[in-house]
Amino acid sequence: MRPMKFGIEAEYALVRPGGRFADFTNTDFAEVRSLIERLPDHRHPELRTGDAGIRVKNWYVEGDERFDRFGRSTGLAVKGIEIRTPVSATIGESMLSLDDLRTALEAELEPKGWSIAALGFNPCTASYDPEYTPWEREFHASHIENRLPEISTLSFGPDLNFSSSSDTPEAVIETVRRLTFYSSFIVPFSFSSPLAGGALWEGLSYRTYRRTGPRPAALAHLASPCGHPLAKHADPPSQHLRIEFKAFDMVEDDRLLAELFHLVLGISLADGRALPGAADLPDAKLHRTVAVRGFKDDEIHSEAARVVAVARQALRASGKAADLPLLEEMLATRRTPAHAIRERFEATGLLFEPRRKRDRSAARLETVIAQD
Repeated sequence: MRPMKFGIEAEYALVRPGGRFADFTNTDFAEVRSLIERLPDHRHPELRTGDAGIRVKNWYVEGDERFDRFGRSTGLAVKGIEIRTPVSATIGESMLSLDDLRTALEAELEPKGWSIAALGFNPCTASYDPEYTPWEREFHASHIENRLPEISTLSFGPDLNFSSSSDTPEAVIETVRRLTFYSSFIVPFSFSSPLAGGALWEGLSYRTYRRTGPRPAALAHLASPCGHPLAKHADPPSQHLRIEFKAFDMVEDDRLLAELFHLVLGISLADGRALPGAADLPDAKLHRTVAVRGFKDDEIHSEAARVVAVARQALRASGKAADLPLLEEMLATRRTPAHAIRERFEATGLLFEPRRKRDRSAARLETVIAQD
């Protein structure tokens, strides 16, 4: 197996004291920033800091950063908190790092009455529709990743990052094109957003329905992006050759997140003859179909099963962990995490739940066993 680097960016919603969902309607940037100000500043040089000083620590306030007509930062509409792990040598190390960082965050939040929640879309606030400046509108049109802040400010997901210094920019682009093509078939494994605007939506992932297509499923970070629509300038330069998969809903179960990361890696490692599909942009129509039907659609289910089998074989051939039991169970039952969320809402009326706390030693052991 060639040496690789891995990292996770995980977006979590916030729950205010008293159990109210926190977002831009009832929470401001300064309030959330005060929650994390005591957390350590490790300043990992490989992580992007940005110009406004918001993305500095492993934890930062996530949301829609606003700019005036000259492009100067004027504030941020709060979405939640993002946790980003330092670069690791394995997926397992990244998962353990995420567990450590999340535990540190929860230790800061709990005495103040706050908590976090893992879900794919804001279940309470129906829309986000600010008046943007001309500079902001031009910025949103400049790249696929910048589009639809009206949706990204309401949605939550994990960004799964990996790279190999032995890759070429051309190979990275082809991997991103492959992940873009097959994203339609693998995103149901993560579905966790059947609620929107305070009610059940008709499907399983409102996030996928509104987001993927107009926004990317995967990106390449390159020193010279070469004008490809799915390529971005590497910032900092050490992120050259980084592949970023962005299409999954946020999930609560770390074991599932680890399997999803291995699935993405397996797809990238697979022989091109086994997975020949490639696309320059996500298929918005297909993503909308799968967002509603999930694995109930026979064609989606069949292709997802084939992709999992190919990915498992590629992982095994590369000496990586190849067991994906949670994905196999979903294929067998045609259920996704969204089904349980729908059933909970129908039984109790709960729009969301704070993240359930588990014994950390048990959680870490399960994560390690599931990993490399």
